Amino acid sequence: MSGSDCNLNSRKAFLVKLIEDIEKKISRDYPEGSLRISRSNGCPQYYHRSGKSDRYGKYIPKRERSVAEQLAQKQYEKDLMQAAETELHLLEICETIKSGVCPEEVYSLLSQERRKLVKPVLMSDDMFVQEWMNREYIGLGFSDDAPELLTDKGERVRSKSELIIANLLAKEGVPYKYECPLRLKGLGIIHPDFTALRRSTRREKYWEHLGMMDDPEYAARAVRKISAYILNGIYPGEGLIITAETSAAPINIREIKMIIEHYLK
Repeated sequence: MSGSDCNLNSRKAFLVKLIEDIEKKISRDYPEGSLRISRSNGCPQYYHRSGKSDRYGKYIPKRERSVAEQLAQKQYEKDLMQAAETELHLLEICETIKSGVCPEEVYSLLSQERRKLVKPVLMSDDMFVQEWMNREYIGLGFSDDAPELLTDKGERVRSKSELIIANLLAKEGVPYKYECPLRLKGLGIIHPDFTALRRSTRREKYWEHLGMMDDPEYAARAVRKISAYILNGIYPGEGLIITAETSAAPINIREIKMIIEHYLK
C-alpha cells in the first residue's frame, strides 16, 4: 500500500468516526428544533423554532441563553457533519477513479517504439523531468590548466562555489544542467552557470553565480550579462537567480539552501 493510500484510508476512517460521533451527540445532548436570530435596535434576539413549520419560533429570554447556545452548537455540528459526509463521498469517488489510469500516465504506458512517434500532450512530473534531462546540449570546454573539480555526480565544474551549488541542487532533488547554452538578444550565446528546473511549475530558471565581484573587469562583464537577461525578459527573482561573492565575502551555504528552497522547490 502506498503512502497516499494510507493517508486516504486514514482520512476516511477519521470522517466516518466524526459523523458517527456527531449523530450520537445530536440525538443525545441537544434540544429539538432550531435557532432563529433577529436584531432589534442593533442587539441580537434569539428564538426557538420547534420545527420547519414554525416560522418565527418562541422568544428565548436572556436567562435561558444556554438554550440558544445549545441550538447554535447543534446547527454548527450538523453543518460539520454534512461537510464530512460530502468529503467522504468525494473520497470514495476518487478511490474508484484511482483504480483507472490518470491522463498523465497514458504516455508513460506506451511502448518505446510508439513514444518515438508520438508528441505527448500530458506527462507525469517524473517523465517530464526525464525528457528535460535527456535533451542533449554542448557546454563549454575546459582548458588544460583548469582545476579538476568534480561534483558528487562526477560532473566537472569550474569553481569550488559552483561545486557547492551543484551538490546542494542534487541533494535537494532539483534537476539542473551545467553551462547549457542560451541565446540572448544583444549578447549572443551565453552559458548560464546552471539551468534549473522547478518541478512544481515545470519552468526553467537560470542561475548565475558571480564569484569574483571584487575584480572590476569581471564585475563589469557581470553587469552587462545581467542587463542582457533583463532586456530579454528574464528578470532577477523570477526567471533568473543571482548569487555573488568576493574574496572577503565568500559563498554562504545556508543562503544557497534558502535560495533553492524558495525558488526551486
